[in-house]
Amino acid sequence: MNYISKVLIKIFIICPIAIMLSYKFVPAFMPALVPWSFVLALLSDGIDDEKYGVKFKIRIVIYLLMAIITYANLYAGWQFYYKITKDIERDAIMEADDTSAVEEANKSRQPVYYDNESDCIYRYKEGDGSCFLDECYSQSTVLNIPSYVNVCEGKGENETYTEYKVTYIEQSAFYKNGYIEKVIIPDTVYRIESEAFNECHNLKEVVIGDSVESFDNRGEGLFVDMPDVTIVCNKDSAAYKYAVDNNIKVKLMGEE
Repeated sequence: MNYISKVLIKIFIICPIAIMLSYKFVPAFMPALVPWSFVLALLSDGIDDEKYGVKFKIRIVIYLLMAIITYANLYAGWQFYYKITKDIERDAIMEADDTSAVEEANKSRQPVYYDNESDCIYRYKEGDGSCFLDECYSQSTVLNIPSYVNVCEGKGENETYTEYKVTYIEQSAFYKNGYIEKVIIPDTVYRIESEAFNECHNLKEVVIGDSVESFDNRGEGLFVDMPDVTIVCNKDSAAYKYAVDNNIKVKLMGEE
């Protein structure tokens, strides 16, 4: 095996495998190894044009194409890995039977509460009595977000219920919810994060009270590519100003 072959093996075979192992998610990247079975066979015999009937320059082009295919697969696998991490956490929360199991599934984050009635996940801050809507999987057409959620803490004789006020809606909380057509936000909410309703293509109305003063903290929009959505609010509210400034349809409360 000549020098060029050894260099190509290091760059285009060993590096991708090292990347795969570092992510500890080899199955997602396995398609990247398929085209390399052919390349590895060629490199094992070095640059032997008489055996394969391929000119040196053409062979190098083939190697580069295989490298592009491999790294494209690596990127796709990384995207898949990133996407499922949130899905795994969501499933762990929704399948948990009690608060202890929910907290165990989310050790690195704030404690969570899954509300069966609204089919939403709330994260609460112990000690200050507030929480925020983190994710929503409701299949209802109309969702009335509660002002407060009652969280069961402890078990058996030590079981108590603590009331937490819903104060804001997290980024991407309703992302790709294809069921909801109308969302009613309570007066306890004062902030709605960026992309909160992105790709909710059936969403028609969001009712926002005067309490909400902060919108779209990252400037990325609340309703990206959703031209049919309408904000229902009062004229002197921050919601009305946000709608006008961002060319979002707006309707005053009380109007038909």
